Amino acid sequence: MVSDNGKQFAENPFKTWCQDMDIQQRLTSVAHPQGNDQVEVMNKAILGGIKVRTTPRGNTQETPFSLVYGTEAVIPPELTVSTQRVINFDPAQNEEAFRENLNLIEEIREMAHIRQAENKRQMAKYYNKKVRPITFKVGDHVWRKNEASRREDLGKLGPYKVKEEKGNGSYILTKLDGYPVPRT
Repeated sequence: MVSDNGKQFAENPFKTWCQDMDIQQRLTSVAHPQGNDQVEVMNKAILGGIKVRTTPRGNTQETPFSLVYGTEAVIPPELTVSTQRVINFDPAQNEEAFRENLNLIEEIREMAHIRQAENKRQMAKYYNKKVRPITFKVGDHVWRKNEASRREDLGKLGPYKVKEEKGNGSYILTKLDGYPVPRT
């Protein structure tokens, strides 16, 4: 492991932890700023990976780890540093709690799915708030954006005539002479 010469890395308890875990520790000096940049990039990557697995997501309010395994993740530093979680660990009680969590995991996943669907609905409501629906009748003359056909960048195409209404704002179009327009 490469780290800078900061006290938190060069002294105990971190130094002892590295020795206990059989991790070779290399310290860089301030005279080599490029080495410090490498350390910062690596630390950012490690912390990012830990955060992704152990941080509750906003829309599900659950951690990805807990949704998969039914329990919260224990990260390596928690095992070596005395935290409340480590101090109060009881294997028998842990086994019982783990089994309870496995029984409840489907319900937790369902609740997360419901919260995610509600979040999606609210975002769609916000996004669609400014949309003005326009309806056409059979026989109306309309223009069509070229984006619909994805051919050349010709801007708007038309005019066309509405032949049939398909629902949800989609229509079958024909040219003014009655020939069908493909992909409408």
